[in-house]
Amino acid sequence: MKLTIPKGIRPTSSKVKEAIFSVLVSLGLDFEGIECLDFFAGSGALGFEALVRGASTLTAVDSSFESCKAIKENAAKYKLEDKTKVIKSNALKINLDKDFDLVFADPPYDLADPDVTELFKVVKKVLKPEGIFVFEFSSKRKINWQSSEDSLELLSQKIYGDTVVYFFRSS
Repeated sequence: MKLTIPKGIRPTSSKVKEAIFSVLVSLGLDFEGIECLDFFAGSGALGFEALVRGASTLTAVDSSFESCKAIKENAAKYKLEDKTKVIKSNALKINLDKDFDLVFADPPYDLADPDVTELFKVVKKVLKPEGIFVFEFSSKRKINWQSSEDSLELLSQKIYGDTVVYFFRSS
């Protein structure tokens, strides 16, 4: 897919995107009919990849007007508007009224530690039991994702240069 990329974002590289979906397949994820959420969606690349692999819906969340505009343009370009919902919102403050099978989050690498913790709290609220959460971040940063009432199991962690991708399952 040739997507419109808004200025000022760091898109997931093709190599990392391929690797993410390869790992998801190896984890046994069947994309057919799943509901997908993409936080810090940027161009929507990860969510659109899930759609073309069989996901039934994509909810793309980004706080940038330019990103939301690009996601809508990309959905129209590939005739995915009926499966795509775009929400202009801060992912850390959003209240969603449904749960998702697959959640992606690719925040800015300089996201503050308390905000990373808050993001994990939001994800735990919207991830279905046995759902998968894919978190892409800087390989130079350590994250603290565990809590006393932890409901995420780390399945895999892959490093690709400056990027680390964590794969979690909701328990």
